Amino acid sequence: MRINIWRFSLLGLLAAFVLAGCPSTDSPAGNNGADAGLHEDSGDNSNNCVPECQVGARTCGEEQSVLRCESVDGCATFVEVLRCPSYKLCEGGTCVDKQSECTSVCTPGAGPRCNSAGEVEQCDDHDGNGCYEWGGAQTCASGEYCNPDTGACEAPSCSDECSAGETSCEGELVRTCAENAQGCLVFGAGTECPAEQTCQAGQCVEQTSCSDECTQNEAVCAADGGLRTCEDHDGDGCLEWSSAQACSSGQECRAGACVDSSSCRDECVDGETVCVGNKLADCADHDGDGCTEFPNPYDCPSGQTCSSASGTAACEGAPSTGTAVINEIFYDSVGPDLRTGGSSPASPTFIELKGTPGMDISGFAVELVNGSNGQPYNSFTLPSGASLDGNGFAVLAMDTPDSYLSYAASSYTNVYYVLTAYGNGTDALQNGQDSVVLKDASASTIDAVGYGDFSATPQNFAGEGSAVAATISGRSLGRVPGAADTDDNAADFVSFYPTPGLENTDLLINEVYPDQPGVDDATQTFIELVAPIQGWEDMPLDGYKVHAINGFDGLDYIFGPNGGDGISLAGANLNDAQSTDGYVVVCNIAAEISLLNACAVAYDGADLQNGPDNVVLRYNGRVIDAVGYGTFGSGETFVGEGDPISYSSSDAGQSLGRWPITDPSWQTDTDDNYMDFWWLSPTPGTANPRP
Repeated sequence: MRINIWRFSLLGLLAAFVLAGCPSTDSPAGNNGADAGLHEDSGDNSNNCVPECQVGARTCGEEQSVLRCESVDGCATFVEVLRCPSYKLCEGGTCVDKQSECTSVCTPGAGPRCNSAGEVEQCDDHDGNGCYEWGGAQTCASGEYCNPDTGACEAPSCSDECSAGETSCEGELVRTCAENAQGCLVFGAGTECPAEQTCQAGQCVEQTSCSDECTQNEAVCAADGGLRTCEDHDGDGCLEWSSAQACSSGQECRAGACVDSSSCRDECVDGETVCVGNKLADCADHDGDGCTEFPNPYDCPSGQTCSSASGTAACEGAPSTGTAVINEIFYDSVGPDLRTGGSSPASPTFIELKGTPGMDISGFAVELVNGSNGQPYNSFTLPSGASLDGNGFAVLAMDTPDSYLSYAASSYTNVYYVLTAYGNGTDALQNGQDSVVLKDASASTIDAVGYGDFSATPQNFAGEGSAVAATISGRSLGRVPGAADTDDNAADFVSFYPTPGLENTDLLINEVYPDQPGVDDATQTFIELVAPIQGWEDMPLDGYKVHAINGFDGLDYIFGPNGGDGISLAGANLNDAQSTDGYVVVCNIAAEISLLNACAVAYDGADLQNGPDNVVLRYNGRVIDAVGYGTFGSGETFVGEGDPISYSSSDAGQSLGRWPITDPSWQTDTDDNYMDFWWLSPTPGTANPRP
């Protein structure tokens, strides 16, 4: 215990000695106190410097230099220790990467492009500033151009449309012919003529108080059959159309000239062939009267039949197999079911089959099923030797339909008079809800169509899918041409004008006369519709409407921005006094008397426009035909079929017309306006002339 006390006493004396050697806390700390870092090497602080910084601290100096605080001669000061390279800058005493001061104008990996000089450029960091830009331009080889769609050099795919330096007018613009990006000669966008000038013959000239309406010595046939000529008739220095001048006695106006009246007209295209039933007929001047016609058709060689399956009518081997479907049903004619004609009362109602041209349908049967009780109420069997005609049609009828295939009706052999009345004073078919069932020679059902409202008796529906809605008197139910059989009657069938022995179709826009010579006052302009079979079945035109659609905004320019009601044909009838032989003329109430006399429907509204515009025909809202005329630019509205037919001011006085519908050698409607229409002499209410 004494030893421990002695040890602690000795330690206490030693601690007191050490503390006595330490400076007082009230005296300056020198280099060992709080400022030791500022005066690291000057223990006595004899130079009396003012420290700049904390030793070891870093900052940035001029010209992107890095400064570090060091003790120099015993005093803390900043000293340059490093200069940042050009691609870096000093921040907080450290060299860091520069923040980009540029913006990329393209995306890395983007494909090449064509610059304004027609050179190929690539997207890359061409100047090494960290941003991507277009550059590295390369010129295409001789004979190539830079395609803006691909950004690659390619051989041109265009052709010259004009001569270098040639000029033309487009409205008040002078357009000059020059090379485009592909190196082809085309007319450019054009330069507008100065005020008080107009473009004529490809150059700007001083405006006069009038302008030419037509081309010197040009002549057209007027709607009333007279001749109009283009001359300066009023002496004002400008060309205009004359009033219509009647041709001399014994003459008629054709293609802008008065010519000797002809007792005949061509009925077909010389050399063309058609199938009439299973026989072949060729178009020529068979009777020596100077006009072409179809003769009585002739039989094909033994074992062959006429077929148009290849697109050209010719005698071919009869098919050994094929298919057939119900194509059209006409169950409700206008007026009484039975009509007195020939040797006994009969009906124009019919059922049409369609399938492989020349196919044998001997023994095929049609069964009619009553929708009220689900029981058959009538049936018919085709005789031995029955076949589909060369166009693939066969008609089951009670009586020969009036005037259809009139060019050879007496020779048409594929109408089978097997339909019989289902009751006293009735025709063969009821008006619905009912079904028509087609069976082959082995009594197997191969097609069936139900029409009318089966909501109350769905168990009695014998068709396929859903029933097609019933149609009005005078119209048939037909398959949509060219569409596949979906086994759904509601999808496969719509309402048509009856066309026994022909492809299903409806009324067509046959002629449009939008631009009469001289003043546009609607006195001669008109729209003409035509039935696919002329002069046959009378039919009310309720449900049909004509719309004039503006090419600039897609709106009906006669009946308002929402299309209005269009020009309604309600109240008119096909083949009445103002609509004979299947033609329906629609004109303005301002029309001259000769046109009004041929007009079935007169409307009160604007005149027809000169294009780019459209005429659309609808039945109960469904578009059944449409034609667009003029040049439609980007953003303009073309609602015609296929491609529009072009129009220019030189076409004034001519109508836009189809090939004559009476010619069976020509496909009247290909659903392409450019192929179906020509500029012709106007013929309201009569057959169009051939181009």
